[in-house]
Amino acid sequence: MFGKYDVILCGKETLDGATGQMGSQLAERFGFEVGRVTVRAARTKWGSCSARNDISLSLFLAALPRHLQEFVIIHELCHTVHHNHSAAFHALVDRCLGGRERELEGELKRCRIPIVAEA
Repeated sequence: MFGKYDVILCGKETLDGATGQMGSQLAERFGFEVGRVTVRAARTKWGSCSARNDISLSLFLAALPRHLQEFVIIHELCHTVHHNHSAAFHALVDRCLGGRERELEGELKRCRIPIVAEA
């Protein structure tokens, strides 16, 4: 039987497809223009957005509930408009999340990227 972290480590291709699809759907829904979306084994950040609007997501997002995965992706999508954490950026994130940014940010802060032993 697999633990949830075993599934994460075995399922990068599945996560690539799932997060890419979720990212594309959310980008289309909110009207964001995104470059590439990549999934990496990042252990210090859930996601990032480059100056070229390329989004990189941690493969460990799979350990989060779907609503927090969407929160991280929306946060990064908003960086395609505001490449900072200004008041305008947070207002956009909050608008996309129906006024729930602070609540979801607090919930995400209680989550930790799992420490996985190298094989």
